[in-house]
Amino acid sequence: MITKSIIKDYVHRRCPYLAKAALDDNSLLKLVESYLEFGQPEDIEEAALDSDLGEESDDPNVDQTFDILEIMRDYPHLRKDIQLLIDKHQQENPLYNLIKKYEDTQVMSRLSRRYIELIYGKENCKRCDVNAFGVETSDQHFIVEKTKEYLKDNSVRVIFEGQIEYGKDLRARFDVLVKEKDGSYTLIEAKGTNSAFKSGKEKDIHSGIKEPYLYDLLFQYYLYTRAGLNITKLGYLCLNRDFKYESEDINYPDLNDSEVENLFNISYALNYKKPRSKEEPKPFPIIEYFDSEMYTNPDKDGNPTSLKIEDIIFELRNIAKDDTIIAHKHYECVKGGKCPFLGSCFKGDDEFDSVFKLTRWNAYGGFWKRSKDLIDRNIEKISEIPDDFLSNFPENSEKDGNVKFNNARTQIKFQKEWKNKDFDYVIHIDKLNEILHAQYMNENVDYLVFFDFESIQNPVPLMRDANPWQQVVTQYSMHIVGRNYDLTKHNFADGRGGNCSHYEFIGHPKKDGYTNPEFELFKTLREQLKDFGIDPYAQNYKVVVFNKNFEKTRMFEFVRKYTSHPQVDANLINFVNIFNDNVIDLLDFFTSGSIYGKKFNGRGSLKVVQPTLCADTNVLAYYKKIGLPFDFTNSLDYHKEGALVYNGGICLDLYKALLVRNHRDYLDNDPNEEEMLKQALAYCKIDSWGSVIIYDILKHISDGKIKLKALMLK
Repeated sequence: MITKSIIKDYVHRRCPYLAKAALDDNSLLKLVESYLEFGQPEDIEEAALDSDLGEESDDPNVDQTFDILEIMRDYPHLRKDIQLLIDKHQQENPLYNLIKKYEDTQVMSRLSRRYIELIYGKENCKRCDVNAFGVETSDQHFIVEKTKEYLKDNSVRVIFEGQIEYGKDLRARFDVLVKEKDGSYTLIEAKGTNSAFKSGKEKDIHSGIKEPYLYDLLFQYYLYTRAGLNITKLGYLCLNRDFKYESEDINYPDLNDSEVENLFNISYALNYKKPRSKEEPKPFPIIEYFDSEMYTNPDKDGNPTSLKIEDIIFELRNIAKDDTIIAHKHYECVKGGKCPFLGSCFKGDDEFDSVFKLTRWNAYGGFWKRSKDLIDRNIEKISEIPDDFLSNFPENSEKDGNVKFNNARTQIKFQKEWKNKDFDYVIHIDKLNEILHAQYMNENVDYLVFFDFESIQNPVPLMRDANPWQQVVTQYSMHIVGRNYDLTKHNFADGRGGNCSHYEFIGHPKKDGYTNPEFELFKTLREQLKDFGIDPYAQNYKVVVFNKNFEKTRMFEFVRKYTSHPQVDANLINFVNIFNDNVIDLLDFFTSGSIYGKKFNGRGSLKVVQPTLCADTNVLAYYKKIGLPFDFTNSLDYHKEGALVYNGGICLDLYKALLVRNHRDYLDNDPNEEEMLKQALAYCKIDSWGSVIIYDILKHISDGKIKLKALMLK
């Protein structure tokens, strides 16, 4: 059967091989199992770190197309089998017993239904997926028949979770269908995002609908109208980005009626403006946007640049009949991101010489539009790229002074010009020294504060003053080094010695209750700087982070939201502003082309750079020679024996799990909670410590104490 999830994934990936697997129930289950095995947390975190160079999305899943939770809704008869696969995959995860991923989706569905019930009256609304005993069912025949029954029942005004089939191969399940007095219908798609529309800097001006959401509703509209429903209005029910908890008590997820009414809004029209057009924006009903086929983004000659829904269905029907489809590589493999078949489709590829891994600023490929020309010309190796193609990757990017293209240029040069040379790195020593002396070793800099945040976000806020999907900072790790620090005198376990000290903070859901941990976090940070001897309001320290966008944005948001808050004094706001102004980015060394390692493979995230440099035999030999009083390798190991928390995603899940448990049963004590919080701190400590070590390595490359196997360039 062709469903919403298959349509969305095919539009995004354009992969017949993946679509063929998803069109059959048995192969779909195998696909889910492969995806679970493939989708390791490290991959997710790396994507989040490496792609955080542009504007952040409200919803981290906005570009996710192969969504297991949506498949469970599209294929209710497979839900139990898929849940068993998830349970099997997660059974060793201690957090899984605290909170399940599926819960957020259930909470959002329930709250969005309550929102509609408050508008139309609960007595006028019926669910198609609940049997006579009030129990949710996955019986497809029951759901389809119940949908037919409620469509005929004049006492039913609103239908939830109905399923309609058309022909032999089309099936879609709707969120909300409203019967209008004139016999027509309004179709509403509920989304756990702040907006379904593409927006620029002005949030209220739209240039279209985000692709996954567009084809989701479009497919339903196409199917239901052909099945005989007279649909005259289309809408997206989304979260209200301005909603926030203001009451003292939070009883997540049991919001009161007033909170539910303010949590959502429904949009039936875009405030549309054609991209790069000088015309004034104007309201455009979604149904007219679909009917006029504006969603196909016609070019100046009127030719569509995106697929029509009819064409997508036609192609999928042909794929379903074709038994000769085999895996093949194409540029959407890069564009589409995480895919369960990447390992098998790309088997045998040179790990460092594939254009499908060119400029990997996200998990499996970055500037895919720039790579498209190469792939269309059947060029699959970086070493075979024509010299004139380098002009597609300018040496500098004007945006924020970021020179992110240099990694692409260096990666291409490495494979084309330097591949067979006897070295592992290319080092531009002048660039390296310039950054070191301008930002880190300047005479006005007395202290370096190596810093790392962890945060939590949720569609429905879990704490006071938070907005939907807002990133709320819950913990940090900080290593402070003064001038002439000496790591040979540092005790890593205690975090003291050698003019280097470690500090940390984590909000405790049980101890802090329902309050926002950010207030205490920044107060603690200020006091810890004083403890080391730093004036927190001074300019003589630099805050060293890895990829500054995340940390700086969190601090900007804190200042914006809480400048006039009764719990936040003006001195604290002033401190946060100064601390933020003092931020410098360790990532600059790697985006500027100062140092490039073959094993970086075009990437620059901490999870790539740190293990690559720290596994180098010359680096290991140096730290062994100077005699560190602790195990250098073990201190940087995220997966050390007994580690339950080894990436930022688990940190987020952990804090959310404890917070949700706190809301539901304040007196319920789990003996593992304290240990898990300790492990979350231990994970974060490795992040800030890893930055110290990277800086130390770069400094000693500069002064000649560490000699890498490198091509040295001026």
